[in-house]
Parts: sequence; C-alpha cells; structure tokens
Amino acid sequence: MADFKNGSEPTDKHSERQSVGPTAWEWICKVIYAVLDVLFRLVHKELKEEQFHAFMQFVKFSIVGVSNTLISYVTYVVGLLVFRRFHWFGKQDYLIAQVLAFIISVAWSFYWNNRFVFTLQEGEHRSLWRALIKTYIS
Repeated sequence: MADFKNGSEPTDKHSERQSVGPTAWEWICKVIYAVLDVLFRLVHKELKEEQFHAFMQFVKFSIVGVSNTLISYVTYVVGLLVFRRFHWFGKQDYLIAQVLAFIISVAWSFYWNNRFVFTLQEGEHRSLWRALIKTYIS
C-alpha cells in the first residue's frame, strides 16, 4: 500500500523515475496532509487515505486548470500581437488568436490531466485519441 502521508501515489506507467531525495511534490503532499490532518482533528474526524487522494486529485486538477488559463491567455495575447504587427487576418485577428489559444490550451490541459491528474493504473487502458476528440467536442 502507498504511504499517502509522504506523498506517494499508486504506481502507474508514468511514475518510473529515480529520485535521490524528496521531490518538491512530496514536500507539498506532506504539508497538505499535515494541514488536512489538523483540520480533520478539529472536527474530531480521521483523515482517511481515500479522502486524502481525492483531495490531492482536486489539487492537481486545480494546478492544471490554472496553468491552462495562463497558457490560453498568453497564447491569445501573443497571437494577437503577432497578427496585428504583421497585419495578418485583418479585422478577424482576434478571432483567429482566440481559436489558436483554445486549441493549444485544450491540448495542454488534456495532456497534463492525462499525465498528472487522471493517471492510468496498472493494466488499465484508455483510447487517447477518442478521449481527445471528446474533449474538443465538449
């Protein structure tokens, strides 16, 4: 069983990395666990492993969401500045910049959510192309 208090996640196909000491993520997990443990004790409850993992998945999803917003905004602004500088696309430049920002930010979010948030467990399979198409459609 994973030591969820020390930030260990269940093994998946992406967790095969060598580490000499604790990673930044492990320290973040320890701090979050300590804070949650104190909060749970204040209400006379015990912090269970499932609750901690669910909360950490929420934290990861939030990190990906914030980074997605930043990527979208930066892509839009850079695209708009480049299009206006070179007089590309005329009065439609803001629309093209928005479409470009959307495509890039959705791809960014899809990649990191699959790699970091909703990881596959041992023996689990997912059609990435089908999931990506569903993501763009929705």
